[in-house]
Amino acid sequence: MAKSNQRVEFVALRASSRWRLSFLTCLFTLILTFLPSVVTRAQGPQVFQDPRALLISAAKSNSIATSDMSPWHLKASYTLFDENGASPVQGTFEEWWDGEQSRKTAYSSPSFVQTDYVNGEGTFRTGMQASSPFFLAMLGRQLTEPLSVHEEKNEQMIVESEVREQGDAKSICLKQTGVRTSEGERKFGGSLYSYCVNPDGLVLTSVESGPPNAIQLVRTRFIAFHQRNIPADVVALRNGKRVFEARVDSLDGLDRSAKSSLTPPPDAKLVGFRVTLSAAVAQRMVVQKKAPDYPADAKAAGVSGTVSIEVLISKDGRVSDAYVSSGPPELQQAALDAVRKWVYSPYLLRGVPVEASTTVYVIFSLSS
Repeated sequence: MAKSNQRVEFVALRASSRWRLSFLTCLFTLILTFLPSVVTRAQGPQVFQDPRALLISAAKSNSIATSDMSPWHLKASYTLFDENGASPVQGTFEEWWDGEQSRKTAYSSPSFVQTDYVNGEGTFRTGMQASSPFFLAMLGRQLTEPLSVHEEKNEQMIVESEVREQGDAKSICLKQTGVRTSEGERKFGGSLYSYCVNPDGLVLTSVESGPPNAIQLVRTRFIAFHQRNIPADVVALRNGKRVFEARVDSLDGLDRSAKSSLTPPPDAKLVGFRVTLSAAVAQRMVVQKKAPDYPADAKAAGVSGTVSIEVLISKDGRVSDAYVSSGPPELQQAALDAVRKWVYSPYLLRGVPVEASTTVYVIFSLSS
């Protein structure tokens, strides 16, 4: 009888051991299944999905100029500064949007007044006919469409990511470094800018470019508009100095009665094309050139070097806009003052004068 009881206890013990082993096996399998996702979350948001997918998602969630948006009207106040971060000029920016081919933008300040009407026939302009200054145009884009993503057919963006931490705050900075064709060939054609987003909602908090421009755009105080992230405040810095500040005054749906104002008036002129010229080509077009005055203090201190200036040439060949992109600070203003007085031969496209942009390199040498 004792042996029989021992056998029953042994069988029961063996069955219990098998049950425990089975339970532990299942538990271990579950741990292995869910552990990667737990580890992934602990490592940070950069591994949730690939950087390209993040960039595409961020482009949509931070833009109100997309085909699936309802019509809207935005009004903002801005302050522009000169190359030294001084001499503030205040103005307003407005945009009325009813689709990519039905919109209106208006800039108004003591020194610049311009309104553009865009429809299926092109862009029509009233006020000043020259293109809006570079940073003024950037200001408008930062408020409505700060991150433009485009892929050609049979090509895919190559995007790199970097996780940055500042205290408890964490952001993912994304930058397009090239494109890859359907055959796997890598081609260059990346962006100058890095876009840093908050991993919670992909809110675009800053835009940065490296040398020679060294531009930084800081976006704060966000407005939720139709599930999009629109900054109420934007500050732009170049080499640490203020370029512009902008604040959104209002953002509302576009009133039906306001849609009639999107039609260009009779005096609006069709805007032509703008071409980009190499420095060598543009140099041959100069017909009136002023040499820069070498700043005495810089010369005495032995400062020399090259100042790079981005130039916009109007249809009549005059410099309509110019700003310094790099160069020794002591020489920048002298180079800018000289280049603004240059005159070019108008660039003709099929016999018609068009605007042109180029880069001018002004060399300061102590030996000459």
